[in-house]
Amino acid sequence: MKQIITLLLFVLAFSTQTYATSASVVPMVTTTTTNVDYVKKDGIFKKAKAWVSGTIQKAMEGKTVAIIAHLTWVGLLIAFIINNDNSSSIGSFYIRQNLGLLIMGLIVGVLGVVPVVGWILGAILGVALLIFWIISIINALGGKEKPVPLVGKYFQEWFSFV
Repeated sequence: MKQIITLLLFVLAFSTQTYATSASVVPMVTTTTTNVDYVKKDGIFKKAKAWVSGTIQKAMEGKTVAIIAHLTWVGLLIAFIINNDNSSSIGSFYIRQNLGLLIMGLIVGVLGVVPVVGWILGAILGVALLIFWIISIINALGGKEKPVPLVGKYFQEWFSFV
């Protein structure tokens, strides 16, 4: 429902340059001082177009950073650089989650060098790590800040500097 409302606001803000009211047609008035389109009605300025586009753009940037953070260590590095310039809570959240998953993956890889016991534990933990990564990317695509099971809350504490 929230996505439908956002989409309708987006279409309303960008669809036409005039808005029909019951009494008249209200043209878009462009101010030269701010370069933002305002809807003028009864002496009240509404920043409809600027607000909707800014809100959607900010949400999409954070979600994009969250998704990029899931693409191996290179994606994590790129997401960190992007988020460093324009920080968002969801971007920072998933950078911390995936930094923890990356370090866990390195530990599982080193553990896999140990014969027999390391191979078995490495295989089990590797599958668990893959499941955690899938859960994390599904939550990022949904725009939810939900930590991965068991270890996600610790990643948020340990990597709070991000």
